[in-house]
Amino acid sequence: MSNPFSDNKELENDYREFDTDLRIRQTRIGALLALILVPAGSSLEYFIYPEYLGDFFMIRIACDLVLLPVYLILFKPVARYFVKWLSAIWALTPTIAISMMIYLADGSQSPYYAGLNLMIIVTCQLLPYTLKESIAYCCSVLLLYVLACLLHTTTAFDPNIFYNNVYFIILTSIISVTAGYYYNKRRVQDFVLNHELDERNKRLEELDRMKSNFFANVSHELRTPLTLILAPIQQLLQSPTQISDKVAELLHTAQDNGLRLLKLVNDLLEVIKLEESKTKFDFEAIEVNAFLAATIGSMNSIATPKNITLKNELYDGDIVIAADSYALERIFLNILANSIKFTPENGTIIVSSKLMEDCAIIEISDTGIGISQEELPFIFDRFHQVDSSSTRKYQGSGIGLALVKELVERMYGEVTAESKPDAGTTMRITLPISDTEFEQDMVKDMPIKSNLIETLYRDAELVLPINSENDEIESETFDKNKAIVLVVDDEHDMRRFLVNSLEENYNVISARDGKEGLEMAQKYMPDVMLLDLMLPEIDGLEVCKQLKTNTDTRKIKIMLLTARVDENSKITALDYGADDFLTKPFSQLEVQTRLRNLYQTAKLESDLRQQNKKLEETLQELQKTQASLIQSEKLNALGSLAAGLLHEVNNPLNYALTAIQTVLIDPDLKDNEDLQDTLTDINEGMQRIQTIVSDLHTFAHPSETERQVAFSFNAALESALRFTAHERKNFLVKKELDENDNVIGSESHIVQVLINLLSNAYKASEGLNGNHQPQIEIIGKCDADKFQIKFKDNGIGIKEDVIKHIFDPFYTTGDVGEGMGLGLSISHTIVENHGSTLQVRSKEGEETEFSFDLPMAH
Repeated sequence: MSNPFSDNKELENDYREFDTDLRIRQTRIGALLALILVPAGSSLEYFIYPEYLGDFFMIRIACDLVLLPVYLILFKPVARYFVKWLSAIWALTPTIAISMMIYLADGSQSPYYAGLNLMIIVTCQLLPYTLKESIAYCCSVLLLYVLACLLHTTTAFDPNIFYNNVYFIILTSIISVTAGYYYNKRRVQDFVLNHELDERNKRLEELDRMKSNFFANVSHELRTPLTLILAPIQQLLQSPTQISDKVAELLHTAQDNGLRLLKLVNDLLEVIKLEESKTKFDFEAIEVNAFLAATIGSMNSIATPKNITLKNELYDGDIVIAADSYALERIFLNILANSIKFTPENGTIIVSSKLMEDCAIIEISDTGIGISQEELPFIFDRFHQVDSSSTRKYQGSGIGLALVKELVERMYGEVTAESKPDAGTTMRITLPISDTEFEQDMVKDMPIKSNLIETLYRDAELVLPINSENDEIESETFDKNKAIVLVVDDEHDMRRFLVNSLEENYNVISARDGKEGLEMAQKYMPDVMLLDLMLPEIDGLEVCKQLKTNTDTRKIKIMLLTARVDENSKITALDYGADDFLTKPFSQLEVQTRLRNLYQTAKLESDLRQQNKKLEETLQELQKTQASLIQSEKLNALGSLAAGLLHEVNNPLNYALTAIQTVLIDPDLKDNEDLQDTLTDINEGMQRIQTIVSDLHTFAHPSETERQVAFSFNAALESALRFTAHERKNFLVKKELDENDNVIGSESHIVQVLINLLSNAYKASEGLNGNHQPQIEIIGKCDADKFQIKFKDNGIGIKEDVIKHIFDPFYTTGDVGEGMGLGLSISHTIVENHGSTLQVRSKEGEETEFSFDLPMAH
């Protein structure tokens, strides 16, 4: 095994000391076992070798006589210098005794060789032998056994049994040496790890001491400048005639936040002093009820803004405890401040006291947000936050309740908590009753501190971060000449500061949390948004991401406010789409400058978007105009052609049809069936030509529609179904029409549209090849003042390259003689003349849907 201490002599020396102590302890155990078990082995001779009972007993006694001094020496300091020799004597003495008994009895045939195997296992596992020591011992055992067998002459030497026993002795040795090697290696590793752990613990203790000293020094150093800042502010506020209202508001903001910082410094310093047992408690007899009443009175000033009711249900008599008044005040102030902070507006806080046999119990119950059962066991842990996420709603350092617990326990009391989410919290403080007789003339009220520094310290205990529920600034009317700025921050003072700083040059609105900020951004579409990184409900990064991924709000310029100065935070903010970030603390000038730059950028981008939008609209209008001109020319040309054809064809066609119909009713032809069939075929052909002429007329004169009147769409549909019945074959028609189907339009023209749509649907089903039954679904729904109509078939559909041409006149995909390609074009024109548009949607190989609407008749 390689030496793990090659580079650390001190560690190696420590391990040697550890190994020596371990060898002494383990050898003591082995020696004690041998002193007991070796004589006990005489029971074996009673059954196996009764003839050697006396001789073997003497050998066993001799073994104990050797081991007894070894065992006794192991308890002496001198044993440390000879422990290896002592352990070797302990291991070899029973081995030699067993070998002597094998020699005197049956030699190689003696069953006592099992005792040697047992000694190998016990020695290699019990003693912290090195690999060399283990091998040396096992070789010694094997040598003693071989000599005992070879020197024995009474019983015949059996080589088979001898080989068997030697084999098992060697096998046991190999297993025990291997196990001992790895056990020893693990022991060395454990020692090294434990040594490193001890060293790290020492370093951590040193670091903890340095940390405490650092916090203590910093706290002391911070107290002086904070006092020098707060004292002049307090003096200025006491002379309101010398300053304006706006300056007074700024001074109040500075004072409140200075007091918050002073409270944090005081709490940190108190925790460190308690940790190092440097806090001295001046125990005195205090009447709890009077003390509580005075404390409750001092907290009314911070409960009133939230309309929270402070009730006291105090014990009727006097309750006197032995406590430090300063510590007791901090306990009650911290708990009451927590209750006020976590209780919503219009809530209630009840302070009660009662007297037990040897203690006073004070309970402070609120109707606040409560604490989950998972978090409840940890609320008194130092720096623990029930909600430590970036979206936590309530600010705090996690020191207050830890300090309460420390102070209560130093006064030999106990503090516990009971809570349910959304049902409130009850803090219970138990303090021992004072043995000192209470004097009736003791001052009941809390002492009034006249010292300026002491007053500041107490004021710091009473300050709370305010998050008023009704302090956001919104306005439905804005100055159109000013940009809109949205300020989102959960700190009331920060919001007020930013609003006051910006409202002269901007329309300013504000929000208290991320959810509210997101809603206001979507509602008011501000030009610039000042967004705090850590917000309740939704954190600033998520708000930024949602706004920047929304096409409607991505144009809002966002400046993130953050107290983080590391590079990763800045990169993350930019990755989420932030346009700029501002690190706290910041100056008013910096805010104004960055805000102005962002607004100018936003204005330039807005102007650019307007120009692009105008260009796109102009381009679209040009494209539509061009398409309209082309289509108009096409239609004019086709219209002229159609008008000419109508003029030349219509009169002779009417004459021919009249003549054929006259001949068909001639009684002289009734008996001539062949001639009648021929004339009927001619009549049908002429009727077909008349239909084409009618379509051409409609196409050539699209504005010539019939007078539009109210009619039933269902009746028009039934007419169209009858006209196309000969084409339907096995086609399934489904109708889903609202009862109120009265529409306004030209019924004959609408019937013509329906006939065209039905005929096209029937033709589309011819390519199904029997895969499924062809069907058409006709839907008519009332929607306000329109009647929505849909024709949906499950035919072969329309190809993408065809669908854009289907309304073009004379466009057809059928063979010659199967149609002129005017049906859908005429239908499109008729629907347009009714103030709607014929639309088409199709999936090739699956379905086609035509839709249009008609005005409802009222």
